Amino acid sequence: MADLNLPEKMSCDVLIIGAGPAGASLAYFLSLCDCKTILVEKKKVPDFPVRCAELVSKNLFSLFREKVKGINSEISSMQTYINGKMENEIPSPSVMLDREVFIDSLIQIFIKNGGIFLNPASFDRIISFNKNKKEINPDDFIKNNFANNDTLVKKEAVIEKRKNIIFNNNSDSVNAAVFKKDTDKSIAINAKIIACAEGFSGKLRGIIDKASFREDSSSYVLAYQETIKKKNKYSDKAMIFFYPYIANGYGWVFPKRDTLNVGIGMGISDSNQNKENLQDRYNMFKKDIRTSGFISGGEKLIKNITGTAPCRGIRYPVSFLNFVFAGDAAGLCNPVTGAGIYNAVLSSKIISDNISGFLKTGDYNMLEEINQKIKSYFSSSIERALKKRQEINKYWPGSDFERLIRRTWVSFKDYWKK
Repeated sequence: MADLNLPEKMSCDVLIIGAGPAGASLAYFLSLCDCKTILVEKKKVPDFPVRCAELVSKNLFSLFREKVKGINSEISSMQTYINGKMENEIPSPSVMLDREVFIDSLIQIFIKNGGIFLNPASFDRIISFNKNKKEINPDDFIKNNFANNDTLVKKEAVIEKRKNIIFNNNSDSVNAAVFKKDTDKSIAINAKIIACAEGFSGKLRGIIDKASFREDSSSYVLAYQETIKKKNKYSDKAMIFFYPYIANGYGWVFPKRDTLNVGIGMGISDSNQNKENLQDRYNMFKKDIRTSGFISGGEKLIKNITGTAPCRGIRYPVSFLNFVFAGDAAGLCNPVTGAGIYNAVLSSKIISDNISGFLKTGDYNMLEEINQKIKSYFSSSIERALKKRQEINKYWPGSDFERLIRRTWVSFKDYWKK
Protein backbone atom coordinates (compact mmCIF):
# COMPACT_ATOMS: atom_id res chain seq x y z
CA MET A 1 0.00 0.00 0.00
CA ALA A 2 1.16 3.53 -0.77
CA ASP A 3 1.45 4.62 2.86
CA LEU A 4 4.18 2.06 3.44
CA ASN A 5 6.39 4.21 1.20
CA LEU A 6 6.78 6.71 4.03
CA PRO A 7 10.45 7.80 4.16
CA GLU A 8 11.03 6.54 7.71
CA LYS A 9 10.22 3.04 8.90
CA MET A 10 10.55 1.26 12.25
CA SER A 11 9.56 -2.13 13.60
CA CYS A 12 8.91 -3.51 17.06
CA ASP A 13 7.14 -6.20 19.01
CA VAL A 14 4.81 -3.74 20.76
CA LEU A 15 3.80 -0.19 19.89
CA ILE A 16 2.28 1.65 22.88
CA ILE A 17 0.14 4.72 22.24
CA GLY A 18 0.10 7.15 25.15
CA ALA A 19 2.54 7.68 28.05
CA GLY A 20 0.15 8.25 30.93
CA PRO A 21 0.03 5.87 33.92
CA ALA A 22 -1.15 2.91 31.80
CA GLY A 23 1.19 3.44 28.86
CA ALA A 24 4.30 4.35 30.85
CA SER A 25 3.84 1.41 33.22
CA LEU A 26 3.18 -1.00 30.33
CA ALA A 27 6.40 0.22 28.70
CA TYR A 28 8.20 -0.34 32.01
CA PHE A 29 6.87 -3.89 32.47
CA LEU A 30 7.58 -4.90 28.86
CA SER A 31 11.14 -3.57 29.14
CA LEU A 32 11.72 -6.18 31.85
CA CYS A 33 10.64 -8.95 29.45
CA ASP A 34 13.10 -8.18 26.63
CA CYS A 35 10.26 -7.07 24.36
CA LYS A 36 11.25 -4.62 21.65
CA THR A 37 8.88 -1.76 22.47
CA ILE A 38 8.19 1.70 21.09
CA LEU A 39 6.28 4.18 23.28
CA VAL A 40 4.74 7.23 21.61
CA GLU A 41 3.35 10.27 23.42
CA LYS A 42 1.69 13.27 21.78
CA LYS A 43 2.85 15.76 24.41
CA LYS A 44 6.35 17.20 24.55
CA VAL A 45 6.34 16.71 28.34
CA PRO A 46 4.57 13.42 29.07
CA ASP A 47 1.34 13.64 31.07
CA PHE A 48 1.65 17.42 31.51
CA PRO A 49 -0.29 19.32 32.66
CA VAL A 50 -1.30 16.75 35.29
CA ARG A 51 -5.09 16.35 35.29
CA CYS A 52 -5.47 14.29 38.41
CA ALA A 53 -6.09 14.61 42.17
CA GLU A 54 -2.99 12.38 42.62
CA LEU A 55 -4.30 10.26 45.51
CA VAL A 56 -3.55 6.56 44.97
CA SER A 57 -3.40 3.35 47.00
CA LYS A 58 -0.07 2.68 48.69
CA ASN A 59 -0.18 -0.78 47.09
CA LEU A 60 0.66 0.84 43.74
CA PHE A 61 4.40 0.71 44.38
CA SER A 62 4.35 -2.98 45.27
CA LEU A 63 3.57 -3.69 41.61
CA PHE A 64 7.05 -2.58 40.49
CA ARG A 65 10.19 -4.67 40.67
CA GLU A 66 12.44 -1.74 41.52
CA LYS A 67 12.10 1.63 43.22
CA VAL A 68 10.01 4.06 41.24
CA LYS A 69 10.01 7.75 42.11
CA GLY A 70 6.97 9.93 42.61
CA ILE A 71 5.73 9.71 46.23
CA ASN A 72 5.14 13.19 47.62
CA SER A 73 3.52 12.34 50.97
CA GLU A 74 1.61 9.59 52.74
CA ILE A 75 -2.09 9.48 53.68
CA SER A 76 -3.34 7.38 56.60
CA SER A 77 -7.14 7.75 56.43
CA MET A 78 -10.14 9.13 54.56
CA GLN A 79 -12.68 11.43 56.19
CA THR A 80 -16.11 11.82 54.62
CA TYR A 81 -18.21 14.92 55.22
CA ILE A 82 -21.87 15.43 54.29
CA ASN A 83 -23.07 19.04 54.31
CA GLY A 84 -19.96 20.00 56.28
CA LYS A 85 -20.37 17.39 59.02
CA MET A 86 -17.90 14.50 59.32
CA GLU A 87 -19.85 11.25 59.05
CA ASN A 88 -17.03 8.73 59.15
CA GLU A 89 -13.30 8.14 58.96
CA ILE A 90 -11.77 4.92 57.67
CA PRO A 91 -8.18 3.68 57.35
CA SER A 92 -6.95 4.36 53.83
CA PRO A 93 -3.21 3.71 53.39
CA SER A 94 -2.46 5.89 50.38
CA VAL A 95 0.09 8.24 48.92
CA MET A 96 -0.06 11.59 47.22
CA LEU A 97 1.87 11.42 43.97
CA ASP A 98 3.94 13.91 42.13
CA ARG A 99 2.45 12.33 39.05
CA GLU A 100 4.78 13.91 36.52
CA VAL A 101 7.76 12.58 38.51
CA PHE A 102 6.15 9.14 38.68
CA ILE A 103 5.56 9.01 34.91
CA ASP A 104 9.05 10.30 34.10
CA SER A 105 10.61 7.71 36.42
CA LEU A 106 8.88 4.87 34.57
CA ILE A 107 9.87 6.25 31.18
CA GLN A 108 13.51 6.68 32.19
CA ILE A 109 13.71 3.06 33.39
CA PHE A 110 12.07 1.97 30.11
CA ILE A 111 14.67 3.90 28.08
CA LYS A 112 17.53 2.58 30.24
CA ASN A 113 16.32 -0.95 29.50
CA GLY A 114 16.49 -0.34 25.75
CA GLY A 115 13.02 0.99 25.01
CA ILE A 116 12.40 3.60 22.30
CA PHE A 117 10.44 6.71 23.31
CA LEU A 118 9.05 9.00 20.61
CA ASN A 119 7.64 12.38 21.63
CA PRO A 120 5.98 14.57 20.70
CA ALA A 121 4.43 11.98 18.40
CA SER A 122 0.85 10.88 17.87
CA PHE A 123 -0.88 7.83 16.44
CA ASP A 124 -2.34 8.79 13.08
CA ARG A 125 -3.94 5.70 11.53
CA ILE A 126 -3.73 2.00 10.86
CA ILE A 127 -2.16 1.59 7.43
CA SER A 128 -2.70 -2.14 6.92
CA PHE A 129 -2.54 -5.60 8.42
CA ASN A 130 0.01 -8.21 7.33
CA LYS A 131 -1.21 -11.78 7.10
CA ASN A 132 0.41 -14.64 5.20
CA LYS A 133 2.74 -12.16 3.49
CA LYS A 134 -0.20 -10.12 2.19
CA GLU A 135 -1.35 -6.64 3.08
CA ILE A 136 -5.00 -6.30 4.04
CA ASN A 137 -7.16 -3.19 4.16
CA PRO A 138 -7.58 -2.28 7.85
CA ASP A 139 -11.27 -1.27 7.76
CA ASP A 140 -12.36 -4.51 6.11
CA PHE A 141 -10.14 -6.67 8.30
CA ILE A 142 -11.43 -5.17 11.56
CA LYS A 143 -15.11 -5.25 10.59
CA ASN A 144 -14.94 -8.79 9.22
CA ASN A 145 -13.64 -10.06 12.54
CA PHE A 146 -16.87 -9.29 14.30
CA ALA A 147 -19.43 -12.08 13.87
CA ASN A 148 -22.02 -11.82 11.12
CA ASN A 149 -24.73 -10.98 13.57
CA ASP A 150 -27.58 -8.58 12.83
CA THR A 151 -27.73 -7.52 16.47
CA LEU A 152 -25.73 -4.36 17.12
CA VAL A 153 -23.19 -4.67 19.89
CA LYS A 154 -24.89 -2.84 22.72
CA LYS A 155 -24.51 -5.33 25.54
CA GLU A 156 -21.51 -7.08 26.98
CA ALA A 157 -23.22 -10.44 26.53
CA VAL A 158 -23.19 -10.03 22.75
CA ILE A 159 -19.51 -9.15 22.78
CA GLU A 160 -18.82 -12.22 24.88
CA LYS A 161 -20.33 -14.41 22.17
CA ARG A 162 -18.15 -12.80 19.53
CA LYS A 163 -14.94 -13.28 21.50
CA ASN A 164 -14.99 -16.95 20.55
CA ILE A 165 -14.23 -16.18 16.92
CA ILE A 166 -12.37 -12.88 17.09
CA PHE A 167 -9.05 -14.54 17.86
CA ASN A 168 -9.12 -17.10 15.09
CA ASN A 169 -8.02 -14.51 12.56
CA ASN A 170 -5.19 -12.44 14.05
CA SER A 171 -2.76 -10.94 11.60
CA ASP A 172 0.98 -11.47 11.70
CA SER A 173 1.55 -7.76 12.33
CA VAL A 174 0.06 -4.28 11.92
CA ASN A 175 1.41 -1.27 10.06
CA ALA A 176 0.61 2.05 11.74
CA ALA A 177 1.42 5.64 10.87
CA VAL A 178 2.78 7.82 13.66
CA PHE A 179 3.21 11.56 13.16
CA LYS A 180 6.36 13.05 14.73
CA LYS A 181 5.50 16.66 15.49
CA ASP A 182 9.00 18.08 15.94
CA THR A 183 10.16 16.86 12.52
CA ASP A 184 6.74 17.25 10.84
CA LYS A 185 7.11 13.75 9.37
CA SER A 186 5.18 10.51 9.53
CA ILE A 187 6.79 7.20 10.46
CA ALA A 188 5.51 3.79 9.36
CA ILE A 189 5.81 1.43 12.32
CA ASN A 190 5.34 -2.32 11.94
CA ALA A 191 4.29 -3.95 15.23
CA LYS A 192 3.07 -7.38 16.27
CA ILE A 193 0.89 -5.77 18.95
CA ILE A 194 -0.48 -2.25 19.33
CA ALA A 195 -1.39 -1.25 22.89
CA CYS A 196 -3.78 1.66 23.29
CA ALA A 197 -3.25 3.65 26.49
CA GLU A 198 -4.32 7.09 25.34
CA GLY A 199 -7.46 7.41 27.47
CA PHE A 200 -11.15 6.72 26.99
CA SER A 201 -11.51 8.94 23.92
CA GLY A 202 -8.43 7.79 22.02
CA LYS A 203 -8.45 7.39 18.25
CA LEU A 204 -7.76 3.65 18.21
CA ARG A 205 -10.43 2.95 20.83
CA GLY A 206 -12.86 4.83 18.59
CA ILE A 207 -11.95 2.68 15.58
CA ILE A 208 -12.76 -0.54 17.47
CA ASP A 209 -15.95 0.84 19.00
CA LYS A 210 -17.19 1.98 15.60
CA ALA A 211 -16.50 -1.42 14.03
CA SER A 212 -18.35 -3.20 16.83
CA PHE A 213 -21.30 -0.78 16.71
CA ARG A 214 -20.72 -0.19 20.39
CA GLU A 215 -22.89 2.50 21.99
CA ASP A 216 -21.37 4.01 25.11
CA SER A 217 -23.02 5.95 27.88
CA SER A 218 -22.11 9.62 27.83
CA SER A 219 -21.73 9.64 31.63
CA TYR A 220 -18.48 11.11 32.91
CA VAL A 221 -17.10 13.26 35.73
CA LEU A 222 -16.02 16.81 34.92
CA ALA A 223 -13.49 18.10 37.44
CA TYR A 224 -11.84 21.36 38.41
CA GLN A 225 -8.91 21.51 40.82
CA GLU A 226 -6.60 24.11 42.27
CA THR A 227 -3.22 23.39 43.78
CA ILE A 228 -2.66 25.96 46.51
CA LYS A 229 0.21 26.68 48.88
CA LYS A 230 -0.30 25.47 52.44
CA LYS A 231 -0.64 28.17 55.08
CA ASN A 232 -1.15 25.81 58.04
CA LYS A 233 -0.13 22.29 59.01
CA TYR A 234 -2.46 19.53 57.90
CA SER A 235 -2.89 15.98 59.14
CA ASP A 236 -2.24 13.04 56.83
CA LYS A 237 -5.93 12.63 56.00
CA ALA A 238 -7.77 12.81 52.69
CA MET A 239 -11.01 14.77 53.07
CA ILE A 240 -14.09 14.11 50.91
CA PHE A 241 -17.06 16.50 50.90
CA PHE A 242 -20.63 16.04 49.67
CA TYR A 243 -22.92 19.00 49.11
CA PRO A 244 -26.13 18.91 47.00
CA TYR A 245 -24.84 21.74 44.79
CA ILE A 246 -21.86 19.61 43.63
CA ALA A 247 -24.23 17.75 41.33
CA ASN A 248 -23.68 13.98 41.09
CA GLY A 249 -20.21 14.34 42.58
CA TYR A 250 -18.06 15.50 45.45
CA GLY A 251 -15.31 17.85 46.59
CA TRP A 252 -11.91 17.04 48.06
CA VAL A 253 -8.98 18.43 50.00
CA PHE A 254 -5.86 16.27 49.60
CA PRO A 255 -2.71 17.40 51.47
CA LYS A 256 0.71 17.15 49.89
CA ARG A 257 4.02 18.06 51.48
CA ASP A 258 3.84 21.81 50.79
CA THR A 259 0.56 22.21 48.94
CA LEU A 260 -3.09 21.16 48.88
CA ASN A 261 -5.04 19.72 45.97
CA VAL A 262 -8.54 21.21 46.33
CA GLY A 263 -11.21 20.39 43.78
CA ILE A 264 -14.66 19.19 42.83
CA GLY A 265 -15.92 16.62 40.35
CA MET A 266 -19.45 16.87 38.94
CA GLY A 267 -21.15 13.93 37.25
CA ILE A 268 -22.31 14.78 33.74
CA SER A 269 -25.06 12.54 32.36
CA ASP A 270 -28.42 12.63 30.62
CA SER A 271 -29.95 13.93 33.87
CA ASN A 272 -27.29 16.60 34.42
CA GLN A 273 -25.85 18.35 31.37
CA ASN A 274 -24.97 21.59 33.15
CA LYS A 275 -21.26 21.95 32.50
CA GLU A 276 -21.13 25.74 32.55
CA ASN A 277 -21.46 26.18 36.32
CA LEU A 278 -18.44 24.07 37.31
CA GLN A 279 -16.35 27.11 38.28
CA ASP A 280 -19.27 28.67 40.21
CA ARG A 281 -19.83 25.44 42.16
CA TYR A 282 -16.13 25.22 42.94
CA ASN A 283 -16.20 28.77 44.30
CA MET A 284 -19.18 27.82 46.48
CA PHE A 285 -17.29 24.78 47.73
CA LYS A 286 -14.14 26.76 48.45
CA LYS A 287 -16.18 29.31 50.41
CA ASP A 288 -17.82 26.55 52.44
CA ILE A 289 -14.58 24.81 53.39
CA ARG A 290 -12.97 28.16 54.19
CA THR A 291 -15.90 29.11 56.46
CA SER A 292 -15.65 25.70 58.16
CA GLY A 293 -11.92 26.11 58.71
CA PHE A 294 -10.68 23.36 56.35
CA ILE A 295 -8.60 25.95 54.49
CA SER A 296 -7.48 29.36 55.72
CA GLY A 297 -8.40 31.45 52.71
CA GLY A 298 -5.97 33.56 50.74
CA GLU A 299 -3.65 30.63 49.97
CA LYS A 300 -1.36 31.28 47.01
CA LEU A 301 -2.60 29.62 43.82
CA ILE A 302 0.06 27.42 42.24
CA LYS A 303 -1.98 26.08 39.31
CA ASN A 304 -5.47 25.06 38.27
CA ILE A 305 -6.70 22.34 35.95
CA THR A 306 -9.84 20.86 34.47
CA GLY A 307 -10.23 17.22 33.50
CA THR A 308 -12.66 14.41 32.82
CA ALA A 309 -12.99 10.84 34.07
CA PRO A 310 -15.20 8.26 32.30
CA CYS A 311 -18.08 6.57 34.15
CA ARG A 312 -18.85 3.94 31.51
CA GLY A 313 -17.64 0.66 32.91
CA ILE A 314 -15.28 -1.82 31.27
CA ARG A 315 -15.17 -1.42 27.49
CA TYR A 316 -15.01 -4.83 25.90
CA PRO A 317 -13.18 -6.12 23.98
CA VAL A 318 -10.06 -5.25 25.95
CA SER A 319 -8.01 -7.41 23.60
CA PHE A 320 -9.03 -7.78 19.96
CA LEU A 321 -7.02 -8.96 16.95
CA ASN A 322 -3.55 -7.43 17.43
CA PHE A 323 -4.82 -4.66 19.75
CA VAL A 324 -4.93 -4.41 23.54
CA PHE A 325 -6.34 -1.64 25.69
CA ALA A 326 -5.15 -0.55 29.14
CA GLY A 327 -6.30 1.86 31.84
CA ASP A 328 -9.00 4.35 30.88
CA ALA A 329 -8.96 3.03 27.30
CA ALA A 330 -10.26 -0.24 28.75
CA GLY A 331 -12.81 1.57 30.92
CA LEU A 332 -11.08 0.77 34.22
CA CYS A 333 -11.64 4.13 35.91
CA ASN A 334 -13.93 3.77 38.95
CA PRO A 335 -17.31 5.28 37.97
CA VAL A 336 -17.95 6.65 41.48
CA THR A 337 -14.59 7.81 42.81
CA GLY A 338 -12.97 8.64 39.47
CA ALA A 339 -9.82 6.81 40.63
CA GLY A 340 -7.92 5.21 37.77
CA ILE A 341 -4.16 5.17 38.37
CA TYR A 342 -3.91 1.93 40.33
CA ASN A 343 -6.20 0.08 37.90
CA ALA A 344 -4.22 1.50 34.97
CA VAL A 345 -0.92 0.17 36.33
CA LEU A 346 -2.34 -3.19 37.42
CA SER A 347 -4.01 -3.71 34.02
CA SER A 348 -0.70 -2.95 32.32
CA LYS A 349 1.09 -5.52 34.46
CA ILE A 350 -1.53 -8.16 33.57
CA ILE A 351 -1.34 -7.26 29.89
CA SER A 352 2.48 -7.30 29.84
CA ASP A 353 2.56 -10.85 31.24
CA ASN A 354 0.30 -12.12 28.47
CA ILE A 355 1.99 -10.17 25.70
CA SER A 356 5.33 -11.58 26.82
CA GLY A 357 3.85 -15.07 26.78
CA PHE A 358 2.43 -14.54 23.30
CA LEU A 359 5.75 -13.26 21.91
CA LYS A 360 7.57 -16.28 23.30
CA THR A 361 5.08 -18.91 22.13
CA GLY A 362 3.14 -17.35 19.24
CA ASP A 363 -0.04 -18.58 20.94
CA TYR A 364 -2.82 -16.07 20.22
CA ASN A 365 -4.84 -17.57 23.07
CA MET A 366 -2.50 -15.59 25.33
CA LEU A 367 -4.00 -12.41 23.89
CA GLU A 368 -7.57 -13.68 24.12
CA GLU A 369 -6.94 -14.54 27.76
CA ILE A 370 -6.41 -10.84 28.53
CA ASN A 371 -10.17 -10.28 28.23
CA GLN A 372 -10.94 -12.87 30.86
CA LYS A 373 -8.15 -11.73 33.19
CA ILE A 374 -9.30 -8.10 33.09
CA LYS A 375 -12.85 -9.25 33.73
CA SER A 376 -11.74 -11.43 36.63
CA TYR A 377 -9.66 -8.73 38.30
CA PHE A 378 -11.88 -5.69 37.76
CA SER A 379 -15.49 -6.50 36.82
CA SER A 380 -16.83 -6.96 40.36
CA SER A 381 -15.65 -3.57 41.65
CA ILE A 382 -16.31 -1.68 38.41
CA GLU A 383 -19.82 -3.11 37.96
CA ARG A 384 -20.73 -2.30 41.56
CA ALA A 385 -19.47 1.25 41.12
CA LEU A 386 -21.31 1.58 37.80
CA LYS A 387 -24.61 0.65 39.46
CA LYS A 388 -23.93 3.18 42.21
CA ARG A 389 -23.09 5.82 39.60
CA GLN A 390 -26.41 5.16 37.87
CA GLU A 391 -28.18 5.52 41.22
CA ILE A 392 -26.39 8.83 41.85
CA ASN A 393 -27.30 10.16 38.41
CA LYS A 394 -30.94 9.12 38.77
CA TYR A 395 -31.74 10.27 42.30
CA TRP A 396 -29.41 13.19 43.08
CA PRO A 397 -29.86 14.97 45.45
CA GLY A 398 -32.98 13.07 46.51
CA SER A 399 -35.33 13.65 49.44
CA ASP A 400 -32.81 12.08 51.83
CA PHE A 401 -29.42 13.32 50.67
CA GLU A 402 -27.45 11.71 53.50
CA ARG A 403 -28.97 8.30 52.83
CA LEU A 404 -28.12 8.58 49.12
CA ILE A 405 -24.47 9.32 49.94
CA ARG A 406 -24.27 6.47 52.44
CA ARG A 407 -25.57 4.08 49.79
CA THR A 408 -23.26 5.28 47.02
CA TRP A 409 -19.91 6.25 48.57
CA VAL A 410 -17.14 3.73 49.20
CA SER A 411 -16.39 4.63 52.82
CA PHE A 412 -19.86 3.57 54.03
CA LYS A 413 -20.98 0.01 54.78
CA ASP A 414 -24.18 0.41 52.74
CA TYR A 415 -22.08 0.80 49.58
CA TRP A 416 -20.85 -2.78 49.97
CA LYS A 417 -24.20 -4.40 50.69
CA LYS A 418 -25.57 -6.62 47.94
